[in-house]
Amino acid sequence: MNCTTGIIGRVALVAAALLAGAGITRAQEGSASPPAEDQKPKDAAQAPGETPAQTPAETPPPPPDPVQTPTSDADIVALPSGLRYVDLKVGEGETPAPGATVTVHYSGWLTDGTLFDSSVKRGEPVTFRLDEVIAGWTEGVGAMKVGGKRKLFVPPGLGYGARGNPPNIPADAELIFEVELLSVQQPPKPSSCEGIEAVATDTGVKLYDLAVGQGEPPDVNDDLTLRYKAWRSDGTFFDSSDRAGPAMHSSLARLRQAIPGLADGCKSMRPGGKRQMIIPPEMGFVQAERMKLPKDTTMVFEVELMSIEKAPQMTPTEGMKEVVTDSGLKYIDLKEGTGDSPQPTSTVTVHYSGWLPDGIMFDSSVKRGAPATLQLGQMIPGWIEGVGSMKVGGKRKLIIPPDLGYGPQGSPPMIPANATLVFEVELLGFN
Repeated sequence: MNCTTGIIGRVALVAAALLAGAGITRAQEGSASPPAEDQKPKDAAQAPGETPAQTPAETPPPPPDPVQTPTSDADIVALPSGLRYVDLKVGEGETPAPGATVTVHYSGWLTDGTLFDSSVKRGEPVTFRLDEVIAGWTEGVGAMKVGGKRKLFVPPGLGYGARGNPPNIPADAELIFEVELLSVQQPPKPSSCEGIEAVATDTGVKLYDLAVGQGEPPDVNDDLTLRYKAWRSDGTFFDSSDRAGPAMHSSLARLRQAIPGLADGCKSMRPGGKRQMIIPPEMGFVQAERMKLPKDTTMVFEVELMSIEKAPQMTPTEGMKEVVTDSGLKYIDLKEGTGDSPQPTSTVTVHYSGWLPDGIMFDSSVKRGAPATLQLGQMIPGWIEGVGSMKVGGKRKLIIPPDLGYGPQGSPPMIPANATLVFEVELLGFN
């Protein structure tokens, strides 16, 4: 087991990107070099211009398994959480703050002595965010100093609990780790807003412009490229777009589904702007408990709006003929196609965008820049009927009632229950 499936087990909160662990070593390709002139055997015969014979590389034997350092029960420190530890070596460097990135060497055993993971054996230290690991590590490593080495006895409740981490860690397993803290990168701190006048939104979000951008602010469906960092109001760093890549892509509509206050703070920004936002609890994460944040958490976000890509707009249809079918489907042909129409068994290639009646876009192949190829018979009934009577090259606006769409269950988080849906569909081809 490497640390991808081992100690690291959380994901970015806003960016929703999976954290990839380290610890996979590459095989070293070796080749024997000709011996130095003074190292050649004296009786070796070699014709002029002949390439010296090469000795095949030998695969080195695997390193032995690390062995636990013997400790005495009298040396064990027990903490209120249930974590126990012994300092094998006390460090002299800095202690990581909450949210810090640390680099460690470690080995982990079950209580029967079975080694289940070891960066030492792999020969590569591991770097990770301290709040992205099992609770026993967050607490135990979080109190170490650089240069120190500590043996941790992690109870199931601070490890993998009843689920375990198959196949190497069974359910309800106590874990033993030896961890050497090699270095610490402390988390960023919020920018000082001294001298910057705060602007409060109607929802109570406080805004401080650290840098004013240029251009027009985004519309609700536009694609935003953002960088952000996030802290609790006490200064504890807890999230960053850097965890998912150089930036995050979203829209005001989608941000509103996750963090209404973040959408509220971004809606008046302009490209190139940077803003600090103080987001009250009622405007924070819609699913705060799932994000492992208390519901009463006030958050501080610093957001840089890098760019805005305009979203497709609904075609104005005033004065155009609207057809109402027996099922309740409504459609307007924006452009007539030619040729045959697809059957429910057909595979269709389309470009489409979909909106709620209030203009909130919930999906768009046009916005993604790639047409969609779909089995028509597997789509919602409004599509089967509405696209099924189109001809290739045609473009149609569909107004789909709830019973021909997603009905009372909706399609969370973007499509609520009993929603009427508006699509514009261009039929590119079918087979």
